[in-house]
Amino acid sequence: MTPVQQHIKSTPYLLTGKALEILDGNTREGRDYHNFLRSIGIQDTISRGYSMRIIIENDFKGRYKAGDIIEIHSTYSNCDMLFSMDKTYVLFLHKEQNKLFPTYYSYSNVLDGSQASIDLVQAIRTELKSGH
Repeated sequence: MTPVQQHIKSTPYLLTGKALEILDGNTREGRDYHNFLRSIGIQDTISRGYSMRIIIENDFKGRYKAGDIIEIHSTYSNCDMLFSMDKTYVLFLHKEQNKLFPTYYSYSNVLDGSQASIDLVQAIRTELKSGH
């Protein structure tokens, strides 16, 4: 992966938030996505994917504020993040077709109190404070 500073600079939405609700992966959006894949010749017959409701704790970069509830979506691939209820995550997000998605190969991850989690949040604060 590229250095975290590069991800911080290039990510349009960067926040921490707690997982509130995992929505059904077999939603209309999920079915539409699979139909889209088939329309371009990709045979994706595995029904997976999700939407998540997240309550924002810190909005480092973007247009949200603490307490906002947002919905993020999966891309129905094996690179999707896996979420657990009531855990807090740092999320590097982008928008496609007006929907938020975790950015692949970013530093999105659960904030578990480990030194790596503490260092990641500190790197975000430092990078954004310095304005690089």
